Amino acid sequence: MAITIGVFDGVHKGHEDILSFLNSYKVEHKDVKTMVITFNLNPKIKGQKFIDTLRLRKKYISSFNTDFFTVIDFCEEISKISGNEFIRLLCTMCRVKAVIVGEDFKCGTPTSQVTAKELDKEFASIGHTVDVFIRANVMNDQVRISSTLIRELIQKGDFDLIKKLSGRFYTIDLDNILEKGEKAIAASKITQLLPPIGVYKAILTTKSGNNIDCKIQIKEDSLLIEPPLIDGEADYLSIITKEL
Repeated sequence: MAITIGVFDGVHKGHEDILSFLNSYKVEHKDVKTMVITFNLNPKIKGQKFIDTLRLRKKYISSFNTDFFTVIDFCEEISKISGNEFIRLLCTMCRVKAVIVGEDFKCGTPTSQVTAKELDKEFASIGHTVDVFIRANVMNDQVRISSTLIRELIQKGDFDLIKKLSGRFYTIDLDNILEKGEKAIAASKITQLLPPIGVYKAILTTKSGNNIDCKIQIKEDSLLIEPPLIDGEADYLSIITKEL
């Protein structure tokens, strides 16, 4: 198995570089399958909302021809293990042939972390020879593209730059939270980060694949969609730009 590990929240050009390399490794090594290992919680944003839902992350990541999408429950037990213990855990999940990570990768508690540069040594310490590939940060105007940057852009409502850095419109997952004929969604039902209060142009996509041009209004406690969904079931809401 060739694997990559990370939260992958707000899949962006930096993530895509890793995922593309993972896929190219599989093409060159016919006996290898690929696995993306992610987490149901993000320890870096404790108490805050995600950029993407797990369903959206899986949708974006699967477009890179990955074989397995594995979610680790970031429970209290997992949060307390050392970097070495995490490496051992990976080796119980599969036969690790290669690991592809970004240069800022690290795992384990703050006092016992394993960094990207230490992965070779850690795998070797438990008897495994693994190909480790460390991908350089992807930059935009000398600024590192990261989930933190995408989060800041959502909070500013800069959706043009979000599309440039991620290759897609920022999308809200509406699965099971918008019923036919409804136009208002309580903000508490949305698990993703919302942009500032205001009116935005958007595209509502139904589960049958129809795209409907609409406007949304973000209020302090709700999201309003005009026109409301008349036919079918809501799937995604892609935000295009803020109206002046």
